[in-house]
Amino acid sequence: MSLIVNPLPINASAQQEQTVFFHFEGLMQNPNSVLAVWYKKPHLELWFNHSSAASVLLEPLHLSTGIQISIPFQVEFTMDTQKVVGEVATQRRSHGSINFGITLQAWIKYVFGGICSKPHFLSLKCYPLQVAFSLEYSVGNESDTGMLVAPT
Repeated sequence: MSLIVNPLPINASAQQEQTVFFHFEGLMQNPNSVLAVWYKKPHLELWFNHSSAASVLLEPLHLSTGIQISIPFQVEFTMDTQKVVGEVATQRRSHGSINFGITLQAWIKYVFGGICSKPHFLSLKCYPLQVAFSLEYSVGNESDTGMLVAPT
């Protein structure tokens, strides 16, 4: 997975909403040559300091039988709580990086011909994702684009 966060100003005031853009590319595969997989109501949840900061609904996904595909997508989260925006700015100023987390949740069904399984709940969690800010991507003296350093 690759991850870019853009923009995230250091001087966000407590009254502002903060929009965080994530650019993901995930490798999805269904090695089964008989069963297809349908993802119903998939959504991503953004975590900061072990608390949910925002979530977004994704387009339903269908994986045919025996395939491996790379799926790039962009997600826009709006963090509108004063506390979260202030804590993000503080963590960025003091460490030069921010730890986020992402949870993907969906209901999945397996399909064989015209026969569907009952829905199963899927939850994938990745925390922490350390996003660092570099002067290489700076505007003036501030960098507003973060790059995924590594899951720690």
